[in-house]
Amino acid sequence: MRRLRYRVRAVAMRSARVGALVVLSTLVLGSPPASALPRVTPANCDFGKISNAALLACNLEGGQIACVKSGEAFCCKKNDIGGQDCEAIRVGGRPEDVEVTLGAILQSTQTTARLLQQLTVKVDALVSSQGEPSICTSVDFVPENITCPASPGGNLEWTAYNEGSSETDAQGTVASTKFDTLNGPVVVHTNIPPLAAGGSAIVKVPIPAGCNGCTGTVAVNTTNSATPIELIVSNNIASFKCLFIQ
Repeated sequence: MRRLRYRVRAVAMRSARVGALVVLSTLVLGSPPASALPRVTPANCDFGKISNAALLACNLEGGQIACVKSGEAFCCKKNDIGGQDCEAIRVGGRPEDVEVTLGAILQSTQTTARLLQQLTVKVDALVSSQGEPSICTSVDFVPENITCPASPGGNLEWTAYNEGSSETDAQGTVASTKFDTLNGPVVVHTNIPPLAAGGSAIVKVPIPAGCNGCTGTVAVNTTNSATPIELIVSNNIASFKCLFIQ
C-alpha cells in the first residue's frame, strides 16, 4: 500500500507540474492571433500596373502573380510543406531598368534601320541619275514683256529670256506666237539664236488681219529642241490680249 500511494502521489505531482508549465507558457508567449493573414489571389491584381518583366520572371521561376485587396502584388511559389512562399514585386511607377533598357535598344535599332533604308534609296537614286541633266545644268526659257502696238498695223513684241544655264546648241530654238483672230487662229514661228545664261532675244510679230481685241499666246522652245534639255517647261507659255482704238 505504501508503494502504491507513492506512485499515485508522484503521478499527481507530475500532472500538476505539466499544467503549470502550460499556464506559464501561455502567459509568457501569449495566445495565438485570432485574425487570419490577408488573402492573396490573382483576382485582386490589376495586371495593367504590373510590368511584363515581372510577370515573365515570376513565370520562369514557376510562380504565380497574386495580390491582396489593397493592390500589393506578390510572386507566390509552392513550398515543400503544401503552402506557398510569396515575394513582393513592384506595382505601377517606372518599369524595371532592364525593361527600359531593352525598349530603348529596340527603338534605337528600328530607327537606325529606317535611316539606313532611306539612305539606301537616296544613294540608289543618285547612282541612277548620273549622266542625266539636272535643273542646275539645264536651260530655262521664259516669255516676258509682252507689248501690244498702238494700232493694228504695228508689231506684237515680247522677250524670250533664258534664266537657266547657257544653251550649247548652235541652232538655237523656236518661239511661237498665236493670234486668235475673227478668221481663226494665226500662228507665227520665229527662230531664236542660242541664248547664254541670263541672255534674251526680242521677238517681233506683225498683227494679222482680224485681230482687233483678239487674244493669243506666246511660247518659247516650242519644239523642245534646246541643248541641254529644258526640264522646266511649265513656264514656257504666256497669254495676251490686244485692243486697238479705231
